[in-house]
Order: sequence, then structure tokens, then C-alpha cells
Amino acid sequence: MYRQVTQFSKKAFQIMIKIDKREIFTIPNIITYIRIMMIPFICVLFFEGRGDVALWLSVVFWLADIVDGYLARSLNQVTNLGKMLDPIVDKLFQFSFICCASLMYPGIFVLCALQFVKELILAIIAGVAMYRYGIHESSRWYGKLNTGLLNASIIILLLFPFIEGELLFMIVLINSISLVFSFVLYFIYYLRLIKQRRAKDK
Repeated sequence: MYRQVTQFSKKAFQIMIKIDKREIFTIPNIITYIRIMMIPFICVLFFEGRGDVALWLSVVFWLADIVDGYLARSLNQVTNLGKMLDPIVDKLFQFSFICCASLMYPGIFVLCALQFVKELILAIIAGVAMYRYGIHESSRWYGKLNTGLLNASIIILLLFPFIEGELLFMIVLINSISLVFSFVLYFIYYLRLIKQRRAKDK
């Protein structure tokens, strides 16, 4: 496993340095960079009790994701860099916000730990599957469900910054179950694909 992870890291770095400079400054990718810069502002505003402003910025953040996808297709500017950055930015936003929220609500720290472990392990497995076995797969329904629940929880926390008690517990519980559920299904899914590819290559 260590050797596979090392090979994946080397190949990922090789891909990064081979990216066409014209891909870096396409309109959709510039929008993605703006979305990245919005993340710390949203977190700081939430932490300072300006959940209303943070919510509007979050809506702009999500709408920008739709816009950059539309522009990438309509302007024929779909790039490998963009396809790599989009899901990373979404997960970075969720993880950053949840970590920030855990400073106000210690119980939410459980979500930080679960999401970190989930994304780290799945990133390694997906990377090995892609670069060793040529497996390229898009997100599954359970991954989208997990993302939707996390985003819905972010909206609730922005709308009701002083939430506590049973409702906060339910938010943590539902998202924890969703994270574990998504992780297990993705893990099984990738293992099955790798097993099938190995059998096919023999």
C-alpha cells in the first residue's frame, strides 16, 4: 500500500507540472479560484456571529459552482485542472466550515474527525484505482446524499447560530451516520471495481 500511495503521489505531481498554462486561467477556473478565496470569509463571518451575511455568501459560493460548470461546457473550457479542483473546493468548504463550527459547538468536532478520515482514505483508494488500474468513476448517489445533508446542516447553522440541545445532537447524529454510510459504500464500491479489473487483466 505504501508503494502504491508513493506512486500515486508521484504521478499526481507529474500531472500537475504538465498542466497546460492555458488551462490555469480559463473563465471557469478563475471562478473556482474566487470560490476558494470566499471560504475563509464565510467561516470568519459565521464565527463572528454574522450568519446572515455568511449565508448569502454561501449561496453565492454554491451558485458559482453551477455557473462555472455551465461555462466550462458552453465555452468548451472543460479542463483536467477544473475537474480536479471542483470537488476539492466543495469538500474544503464543508470541512473548513464544520471545523469552524466545532469551535462554537464542541460536539460537531466528531464530524470534523469523521470527514477527515473518510476523505483521506477514499482519496488514497480512488487515486490508486485511477493511476494503477485506470478506473475513472464519478460520484455516487450516496456521496451526493452526504454532500446534500452537510450543506443543509450548514444552512441550518447559519440560520440559527444559537442552536443547541437535541436539534444540534440530531444534526451531528444524522451527518455522522451519513458519513459512515457513504464511506462504507464507497470503500466496497472501489474494492469491487479493483477486483473486477484485476480479474480482467489476468
